[in-house]
Amino acid sequence: MSIVIDAHIHDPDIMRIEKRDPREIARELVKDMDTIGIERALMIALEVDATKILDRVSYKDVLKGMEEAIGYGSLRMPPLILEALNKKDQAIMIHSNHLKRAVTPTERVVKIARHSNNRIIAIGSMRLPADKEELRYRVNGMYKSGVKGIKIYPTLQFLNPSDKKLFPLYKEMISYGLPLFIHTGCDPGFWELPNLCEYANPVRAEKLIKKFPELKVILCHMGAYSAIRPGIFFREAVELAKKYSNVYLDTSAVDPYLILSAIKHVGPEKVIFGTDYPVLGLTWERLLHNALSLNIDKDAKDMIMYSNISRLLGI
Repeated sequence: MSIVIDAHIHDPDIMRIEKRDPREIARELVKDMDTIGIERALMIALEVDATKILDRVSYKDVLKGMEEAIGYGSLRMPPLILEALNKKDQAIMIHSNHLKRAVTPTERVVKIARHSNNRIIAIGSMRLPADKEELRYRVNGMYKSGVKGIKIYPTLQFLNPSDKKLFPLYKEMISYGLPLFIHTGCDPGFWELPNLCEYANPVRAEKLIKKFPELKVILCHMGAYSAIRPGIFFREAVELAKKYSNVYLDTSAVDPYLILSAIKHVGPEKVIFGTDYPVLGLTWERLLHNALSLNIDKDAKDMIMYSNISRLLGI
């Protein structure tokens, strides 16, 4: 295999308070890509209103979620959630501050991409919901800046992807030929709790998938990411990919055995390689090695590692 495209990475400074210059980030990433054998990478922006958690989540919601998790038989409670038990008054504010740190504006991702000699591709984001004029303006601006897709975060943005308020966004994206990336599964922090990541259940996206068959939809993480219940919405994601021709699954933050299961059920032509680097805390090289070690034939690997996403983006 001569070409690998990683379809899901983030700014290496995503959890830093102080962000380095985009040129430095681009140089660092391209050097690493040359070392480990990645030809191109899609860097995904993250634009959210971090104060929403203060209005939308109560301490009672957190306790309810922990009770549900224990009911599932899980005792693997992430540290950020356990911290809430000891800091009741500050817990939600702490999570809001963590989210503020993670915000990665589309403009920053575009700047990093521009300094990468076409090795990094920008995937945009925007605060949602927004009015039609703002949607039109933002999508047009992203397209002109070279953005090749847009991602929404049902967990962090507290939204249902099939909400009619988002339909104007999807119509604009179709007009520019931009695919939609949807975060599915849980997210670090309070969003690990099943009651707080329910919006990211892939079944919530079925209405939009059915209504907009021209819109290519990538279900990031195959609905599987969860520290409490690994594979939490995996079955739902696979069912959608089987049912609809415009739905694809990415491998980021997914255990290899689930990736193989997805390939078995939907075929390699519906699976796209992504790592979620650096969010998982593993080296980029290790994440790439795990994918290249999958026990599948070369043609299937070529589709997953390169040709599927290349075709979707027209690159």
